[in-house]
Amino acid sequence: MKNPDRTWIWHPTWKNDSSGSSVGGLVKFRKTMKLESVPTDPVVIEITADTKYKLFINSNLVHQGPVKGDPQLWFYDELDIQKFLRPGTNTIFVQVLRLHYGTKFGTSFPRSSQAGLTIKLQRPVDFHIDIDSSSRWQTSLDTATKLIAHKTDYFLHICEATDVSSPENGSNWVAAQELTIFTKFGLLPPWKLSPRLIPFHRSEPVQISAIHNLESPLPPRQWTQFFLDNINKSPLCLPANSKHHLELEFEKHTTCFVSFHFLRTFAVNSIKITFAECYEDSPADMSNPRKKGIRNDTSKRLVGFSDSFIFGGHRNLGNGPDDSNHDIFEPFHFRTFRFIALDIEVGGDTNLVFTGAHFTRTAYPLDVKATFDAQSPSPSFTPERLWSTSITTLENCMHDCYEDCPFYEQLQYAQDLRSSALFTYYVSNDDCLARQALLQLHNSFQPSIGLTASRAPSAHLQIIPNFSLYWICAVTDHYEHYGDAEFVEQFLPVCEAVLEHFRRRIDPEVRLIHCYDNDDYWDFVDWTQAWNPMGIPPATKKSGFQTFANCLYGYSLERLSRTVRHMGRLQLSIEYEARSKAIAASIREHCFDGSFFTDGLYRHAQHGLDYSQHIQIWAVLCHAIEGQEANILLCDTFNRNDFIPTSTAMDFYKFRAVSMVGGNLYNSLFFSFWEPWNIQLQNGLTTWVEDSINQRSDCHAWGCVPLYEFLAEVAGLTPAEPGWKSLRFRPRLTLLPDLDCIVPIPGSGTDKKHDTVHIQWKTLRPGLVRVSLDVKCQEPPSDRRILVTLPNGTEKNVVNHFASEVLIPSS
Repeated sequence: MKNPDRTWIWHPTWKNDSSGSSVGGLVKFRKTMKLESVPTDPVVIEITADTKYKLFINSNLVHQGPVKGDPQLWFYDELDIQKFLRPGTNTIFVQVLRLHYGTKFGTSFPRSSQAGLTIKLQRPVDFHIDIDSSSRWQTSLDTATKLIAHKTDYFLHICEATDVSSPENGSNWVAAQELTIFTKFGLLPPWKLSPRLIPFHRSEPVQISAIHNLESPLPPRQWTQFFLDNINKSPLCLPANSKHHLELEFEKHTTCFVSFHFLRTFAVNSIKITFAECYEDSPADMSNPRKKGIRNDTSKRLVGFSDSFIFGGHRNLGNGPDDSNHDIFEPFHFRTFRFIALDIEVGGDTNLVFTGAHFTRTAYPLDVKATFDAQSPSPSFTPERLWSTSITTLENCMHDCYEDCPFYEQLQYAQDLRSSALFTYYVSNDDCLARQALLQLHNSFQPSIGLTASRAPSAHLQIIPNFSLYWICAVTDHYEHYGDAEFVEQFLPVCEAVLEHFRRRIDPEVRLIHCYDNDDYWDFVDWTQAWNPMGIPPATKKSGFQTFANCLYGYSLERLSRTVRHMGRLQLSIEYEARSKAIAASIREHCFDGSFFTDGLYRHAQHGLDYSQHIQIWAVLCHAIEGQEANILLCDTFNRNDFIPTSTAMDFYKFRAVSMVGGNLYNSLFFSFWEPWNIQLQNGLTTWVEDSINQRSDCHAWGCVPLYEFLAEVAGLTPAEPGWKSLRFRPRLTLLPDLDCIVPIPGSGTDKKHDTVHIQWKTLRPGLVRVSLDVKCQEPPSDRRILVTLPNGTEKNVVNHFASEVLIPSS
């Protein structure tokens, strides 16, 4: 790197506004260059910006980036632009979205204190290509577009109000300013640059499926032909001085870039676009709790975030395609929706020609290699719908990172990461996004506190202490599935520091982790009606101890103990195991009333207030209760209706606990556990909700539990050794009469190819099932040991293949 580094440029009069009165803005950059001919070899550039950029070459969109990072790991893109170049004059155009630094806005978009754009040719080519960022670039502030802080938008702040109807909003182009960034004498730049760690997003067009609640002087057939007829589609002529309202439905909840195209007129026109996840009752301001019900009940109203565009023919918006005959509105960031409301006002005495609306789905390129096909024993249980809805939900929550909900936050929380990554491993054997996530949360570690951030990357630091333990669990999951000791090794010092933070809070008398003396941190457990609005059991404050935190601490110690043991750290493993057993014993002593576990110390517990399903589940998971006693505990728990129930966030762990206790409990509760998912399908959802209490988001990946349960528990396939060097096969042959599934697992070679495991069974007659498992290896072939345990108690060790007719004992 040069000293000083002048490869970054910015607008010379841009001023950061940290007062909180403005979200940020759009800054444009352009440059022309002449080529006698186009190089035949790749022309690779490196490009990034703070905060986000869109690159156009000759009016063609090349790429949007960078991947969301933070100053500790700021990503740049390596792009081959050769196919976009042409002989003669080439126009390079970059649009940069910059959010102001030091404000409450844009939590979802980390940024440094320094705005900037950098572009450079990665390596010399035979032709002179003058593309590197310098003062030879021109720049302009986009004064026509304002970023809007909607009242109930607490995280994104990327809605746009654009007005290009006034000549005063024209572009004023000036020479870009080269930034001087000193890097001598150990001084570090604002960004630690890194090439992107994940593949480019997938893009595909999405079609409208229906039009609702039309209010327009034009007949419905014209709108139907315009939006729904791909064969006979033609421009739509909207009469002068007219108003139009319509609501568009899409087949599924989606995340899309959107654009609206109109032939330019010299009258002032406007369009307001409202993006919504569903139809719902009031309140109309998206405050909690919401009243939703049937999501596609068009007699209700659409509630969501809005963009607006006022246009009138004075100039082109200048955001890429330079079509002087069109006004084009294309918000910078993708939008999340299942329904869109359009409100169009045509002004003056000139008709407005609506030439097109385009919706391009964008998401992480999740390659779903797993399949699951099963015969259901009951019409109320629809495994194919549970599976497909889970896939859609997971995909919608994967972009630059794992996202808690794409409509509201687009933030990567440690608790959500853990389950989302596991779902991804099983359906695709893809760990790219998970590796990036583990690194980002690792980098968020706060030495003065001893904890990671609850979410990363994020513009605002938030501490939920328990989430640091979920991050540790996610680290152990990755090792279990991929066996990559070198990758996991780097996280162990921070894992130890987090565990030390909790250990230091252990009360010497009760030998349990004591609650904090202040409210600086958020002791969140789950979204339940009884614990609203903060999701914290009342026993936390009342008794001074939170049983959940102690259970999660013991559970994390036990999981990390197994990981470091496999990595050859026997003494550390023994220490973690001893600490896990000690905390479990203290939980049993002080948080167990003889029949059930309590949310805090049992001597302070009140029935109906301090007893929850959560703590019975986590007492099992941390081994505070085991064996038949644990089985009875959970059986009694789920037969009661006076314990605080789990929400969607905790349901994954409910399944884990009933699986752990063994016996027939998992099978006996399996179908009833899916009732919350069945209700969602009956309510017309196409993705899984965040929770059923506040009813905020209709898309959250922690509800994708079917992906894990169907493959790991029903089909019964789990890794027996780190990296799937050997497999464990425990099929639940009595749950579904017929099953056929494929599970991708890491390949045995160094080429990163995946192997697949094909599992089938068919019920020949009551009590007799033919079952088989085949490991299909890529090159080079390898032997995979399979540890088979069947419902009748039969255990076998085989290699790569198993087939048998199994007699199932009657229950």
